[in-house]
Amino acid sequence: MKKMCIIVYLFLLIFNIAIGQVSYPKDSINYSKLKYFMIIDTLKIEVLQNSKTNSFIYINNNPIDSTGITSDDIPAWYKNNLFFNYTSRDFSKKIVYAPKDGVKKYNSIFSIDNGFIQCIDPYDFTNINIVDPFSNNKKKYSNFDETISDCTISGFFINPFVVCVEKCFGEFEACDYTKYYLVSPTETKEITQQIKQSLKEEDAVLTSLFFNFVSSDKQYLHLGVQYMSDKYNVKRETVSRIFNNDFEEVGKALDIAYPHVCGMNIQNEKIQNYFLISITDTKDSTKRYIK
Repeated sequence: MKKMCIIVYLFLLIFNIAIGQVSYPKDSINYSKLKYFMIIDTLKIEVLQNSKTNSFIYINNNPIDSTGITSDDIPAWYKNNLFFNYTSRDFSKKIVYAPKDGVKKYNSIFSIDNGFIQCIDPYDFTNINIVDPFSNNKKKYSNFDETISDCTISGFFINPFVVCVEKCFGEFEACDYTKYYLVSPTETKEITQQIKQSLKEEDAVLTSLFFNFVSSDKQYLHLGVQYMSDKYNVKRETVSRIFNNDFEEVGKALDIAYPHVCGMNIQNEKIQNYFLISITDTKDSTKRYIK
């Protein structure tokens, strides 16, 4: 078979994720233009990249948007509504699809983690705020009163009660180093050193975590860990690791070039499996393999 992108189900027995009810043929989409791919009950959702700024949305092979809006991230399935472009500040381009009502506009800004656990405000760089996508009401979850001027904050929930918070120190969007915390309503615990220990490089400078997915029982996380280490002449490296909820390393899985989620299969409101993209040729990032 020629080098091309094929779609197969990802069997993640260690994560206890079952195979879903909907199937589709291999090589069924144009991988070079694919941005996101999801299956929700009987809906097949494809977001195809038309250009650097525009993308087109198809549901069950039918286009639902003719304007080529930008889709910032994986569509968010929230209370039987499918939100597109949900991190954009431009409300004129924000659309939501409901199977019974079709397409309509919405006026909120939020992001959601790959476990679809909580909706958060992507533009508050000092604390984590939970957002209601319908009302846009916000509720502060974390409270870092000692945030310094050159520090920004982001995070993702690992279960409904605990958020992993990333504090980035340095210029905006160019972290010199990061620190990580587990924050619950009653406790804040730094876990930076624990992550370094999992790399077996305790002198490493952590630059970012990529939250790929969480197990169906919310007990295990698959993360991409990006770090630098002068000791081993590593300028920048990204590896995959499995952690439990205490951020203790469980093992390695999918330890390939930057695996990240491009969608998921949701049946009866539960995530059955994830679809991943990884780079198969580090010299040519357009050659991707989707599982």
